This record gives sequence, structure tokens and C-alpha cells, in this order.
Amino acid sequence: MDANEVKVIRWPKEKKKRALCRDLRVFRLLVVDPASPALICTDSREDWIRAPIVRDDFNARLTSLRVKANNFRPHIDENQVLHFENRAVPLSPAEAELLNLLIRDFGSLVHRGALLESAAVGRAPRSRNTLDLRIMRIRRRIAPLGLVLRTDRGRGYALEQAEIAAGA
Repeated sequence: MDANEVKVIRWPKEKKKRALCRDLRVFRLLVVDPASPALICTDSREDWIRAPIVRDDFNARLTSLRVKANNFRPHIDENQVLHFENRAVPLSPAEAELLNLLIRDFGSLVHRGALLESAAVGRAPRSRNTLDLRIMRIRRRIAPLGLVLRTDRGRGYALEQAEIAAGA
């Protein structure tokens, strides 16, 4: 599942889907059955609307969740500062280039070949060791933000939120 995707879930019919999405930290909009009691959502990644749905209300709540989801995604500003949630760290130009590739596919595997081809590695002699050294530095740099690089040996890396990676 895309980390910034908003899932629409029928409540209470799709309880298991809600639990799975919650565990994966996916944003979700619950469409509550008219006979069910009102919900109290304590998770900032969740909102609800009662059926029958008024289209404008549905679109407004969906848009609101999408904006929140975008704020939960790391991003690098024009000054090469990495931001995630309420924290930030400065990056070197090489770190910023590699992280941009990883952020583009946040939560998904980025193959070593794509990272080796990046200009950030290309400035130095292209080698596994160069990439491994940059990855090691990035890991240290992003740890205070609650981000990690998960390794898929021989294949690549995935940039993830630390809590998700620890639970996987």
C-alpha cells in the first residue's frame, strides 16, 4: 500500500480491513453504516462520515486526509534540509540526491542499480563501497527523525518510518 493513499472503509462491515490499515499506518476514511453509533477517532490518520454520503462532505474529508498524509511523508526543501513530521536535519548535496530517490518511493524498495546510477554516487568513483558508505551516513543522519533505511540484501533499500520498520 502507498504510504500516502487514503483507503475508504465501510464500517463496521470491514473491521479487519480497518485494523490492517491501522497497523500499516495507512490513512483511512470510514463510511459508517446509518445504524451504527458515532465513532470517536483518536488516530490522526483516520476520519469518518455517515452513510448516506453527501458528495461534497465526502470529498472534503477525503481531501483533508490526503493533505495530512502528504504531511506525514518526508520531504527535502530547497536548502537541502530533510523534514519529517515536526523534525528536520540538514543534508549534504549527495545525501539529498540519494534521499530524493528514496522519498519518491517512500516505503517501497529502491533498487541498488537506481541508487548507483544517481549523480550523487556518480561524482565519486562508482562502486558498491561508495554507495554503502553514503547509505551508512544517511542512516545516521535520518535516525533522529524517526526514519530508517531497511535493507533488502543484494536488491536495494526502502526508506520507512522507524516504528513501521521495527514491527515488520
